[in-house]
Amino acid sequence: MIARIDERGDDLTDACSLYESRPSTRPTGISTARVSGARRARRTVKWGSGVVASDMSESLTLSEATDLIEAAEAEAEEMGLKMVIAVANPEGNLIAQHRMDDAWLASVEISRNKAYTAAALQMPTHELAEPSQPGESLWGLQTTDEGRIVVFGGGYPLEADGEIVGTIGVSGGEVEQDMAVASAGVERFEERHA
Repeated sequence: MIARIDERGDDLTDACSLYESRPSTRPTGISTARVSGARRARRTVKWGSGVVASDMSESLTLSEATDLIEAAEAEAEEMGLKMVIAVANPEGNLIAQHRMDDAWLASVEISRNKAYTAAALQMPTHELAEPSQPGESLWGLQTTDEGRIVVFGGGYPLEADGEIVGTIGVSGGEVEQDMAVASAGVERFEERHA
């Protein structure tokens, strides 16, 4: 762990760790630049008047997110389903979302939360189903983070060169259907980054 000291000499390490563990919190001072067709965002977190953390995180572009949504929507149409598809950046913030005609209203929030969960926990959401059952080690996980954590399938991280560059979340059918539609988006992502 890197100690973070402000200009007065106060140790802010614990405060920074707490802040950095909340990916949904929008940091101050964001700048972007184009790098190899992806957007690279510099995230600078300020505490008082001192900068305490800065990093670069690669993210999908809106064009890429739209392409993944189109692939997932095509799969949903082929399956005869009405879905909501969300694509988020590595911090779980929405890049793009699409609600197919007549898709359930509840699926808007659920798909966004699946994408958020895949980013926040850096894993597919279906992998949380078993450990979050009563008596298991993650029981109650879905009640944390203001209820945004989803513990059933349909959310996947998207990785390029070992780094998560975005996530996809799908809702509108049974869990297996959500996973199949989201997987179509993941497959398109993998084709683009092969």
